[in-house]
Amino acid sequence: MKKTITLSLLFCLALTTSISAQTKKTQKERFQATYNASKALVKSNDFQYVGNYVFNNKKREKLEADSSTLKIDKNKINGQLTSLSTSNLSIVNINDTIKDYSASFNDEKQTITISFKAGGSQIYISIKPNGNTFLTLSNGLSKNITQVGKISKG
Repeated sequence: MKKTITLSLLFCLALTTSISAQTKKTQKERFQATYNASKALVKSNDFQYVGNYVFNNKKREKLEADSSTLKIDKNKINGQLTSLSTSNLSIVNINDTIKDYSASFNDEKQTITISFKAGGSQIYISIKPNGNTFLTLSNGLSKNITQVGKISKG
């Protein structure tokens, strides 16, 4: 009798485990909607980047709400980026035409990379599957601004 009860319990446990394992989504499936939305925004060429944190390899600072925002509208860019408070360069204003715009989509890894020039600076944007967006501005004078934020509809 004990063996029958034990076998029944083991069978029920195995059945429950196999059912719950079948319903778990992979990371790629969970992020698919976010990746598709990001991809559509980038393809529309009408989106904005909003920075949340600015950082370098030694320090990270939270940004004030909307203190670092870039609006990309077709071939124009408008906005400002804030650097670390310890940097010589505090705010970079950009209001210019976009040149050499390039966007690439890696559907397998669900990543998007964008690069372009504007206002004498090179800007790189990398969008991860979860929607986190990394932006690097390089102006050629060894003064870079690196931020993490999000993109949204412009």
